[in-house]
Amino acid sequence: MVSHQSAAVLPNLLDSLERARARAGPKVRAEVVVADNASSDGSAGIARRPGVRVLPLAENLGFGAAANLALEGGDADWLVVLNPDLVVDDGFLAVLADAAGSLPLDVGILGAALANPDGTPQPSIGDFPTLSRTLASLRRPRSERKYRTLAAHARGPADWVTGAALAVRGSCWKAIGGFDPGFFLYYEDTDLCRRARDAGHRTRFEPALRAVHLSPLAQREQPPRLVPVVRYAQLRYFRAHRPAYELWLLALCVTLWSVAASVSSRASGDAAGHVEGDAAIDWSAVRRALRAGLRGGPGPRLGPGGATRAEPAR
Repeated sequence: MVSHQSAAVLPNLLDSLERARARAGPKVRAEVVVADNASSDGSAGIARRPGVRVLPLAENLGFGAAANLALEGGDADWLVVLNPDLVVDDGFLAVLADAAGSLPLDVGILGAALANPDGTPQPSIGDFPTLSRTLASLRRPRSERKYRTLAAHARGPADWVTGAALAVRGSCWKAIGGFDPGFFLYYEDTDLCRRARDAGHRTRFEPALRAVHLSPLAQREQPPRLVPVVRYAQLRYFRAHRPAYELWLLALCVTLWSVAASVSSRASGDAAGHVEGDAAIDWSAVRRALRAGLRGGPGPRLGPGGATRAEPAR
């Protein structure tokens, strides 16, 4: 687990994992590791309990880099990555052990079915992004843009599964080197599954592997400081896995949007005498993120207090 300002939700996940370990019994041996990304709300202290190893980090390295450190040196058959705002089903680990034991050896990643707190299903799998898919998805609600429709969530192959709850075969993880730490947030799960596929490891969705996701990012209003991070992540993925013309066309689309939104929001903010919504976005940071994404350089990262800053990828 990677935590950052997660004190309010982390105990729920750790409690649910204790129940899942008890239900699984001796057929599952599991170590629980929490990598804390420099939280200031006491998350690291809250995570310290019997059976949990805490890795306190001096700065916020982002999701992928912190997950890599948490799993560094692990020699388990399967490695599980969980968001801190999950509550796993009591049978989560037992189901994982049973499913993993029956999978073909070329299945390297297994994704879980997520649900909202009211029990309704939550999107958790998607198709690999292309320019046409990305542009077509703009007609859908933001919470659904990256994902397959819920009607298409069936047990079996998937291009990618959400990093909020996924299991990776240990041999697959070592072969592809874990997450690309250049993604601070967003698209690191899609990139992981794509690199796994390129290395000969399939991804599969297992609906019996269940967890409640309390507050998915896609269902929340996107904080302005995350806009440069998201745009950079899109371009980093396209630069790594799509033709050059798609990368440049995507960058052009994002540039036109950022210029138009910047002019519009600045005008409305000045007229109203305050700044909110799009007007609060640091458009110069968005443009820097676009240049970095096109050139393959390091992207924006969130520093202390949530400020966006650029830093070499680790």
